[in-house]
Amino acid sequence: MSCKDEPKSESKKEITLSKEQQIEQRQQRLKEREAIREKAKSEVNTIMAVLMFDKNFSELSSLVVSAELVDTLLEEGPFTLFAPNNMALNQYSEEKLKEVLKPRNREDLQSLLKYHIIPGTLTTDELKTMLGQNNNTMSIATLQGEKLNFSLANGKISLKDANNNTINIIKSDIEATNGVIHTISTVAETKTVEVEE
Repeated sequence: MSCKDEPKSESKKEITLSKEQQIEQRQQRLKEREAIREKAKSEVNTIMAVLMFDKNFSELSSLVVSAELVDTLLEEGPFTLFAPNNMALNQYSEEKLKEVLKPRNREDLQSLLKYHIIPGTLTTDELKTMLGQNNNTMSIATLQGEKLNFSLANGKISLKDANNNTINIIKSDIEATNGVIHTISTVAETKTVEVEE
């Protein structure tokens, strides 16, 4: 009986070590995020700082941290960010989100997030002017490379992503020192994001 018991105890030990490693990783992530929050405080009103300290963007700021794009939104720019709020991200496919959050799929997560960023600062007034000069419809290249499609109807701007999903701007012109943020109702999806299974 003692021989049969040994493998069980080894198995338990392995599980315990695995749990310890998970706790260690969690603690490390918390430390990293706290360090980012401290850094964001010193870079007041950057796009990243706005995301970090607005509870409506807590999910998005967490994704930006996981994608290692913090410095891009903290120090670089100017950018126009079309930012899905927590409600929009909660409606997004849980399965897709789990996949892009895997470390091996970090580039896919970066691609997804960069698809929401346009180089330069574009306020809603500037977008409306540009749309008015282009028969109320136009496409603009994102930081990811693919384009977002814009249209103007009854004074309101809407977007369409690469999959022809309609996206509404629900809050506009949130100012930042390195650009501007527009809150959007839905996550914009690219056609090129492919995750490893």
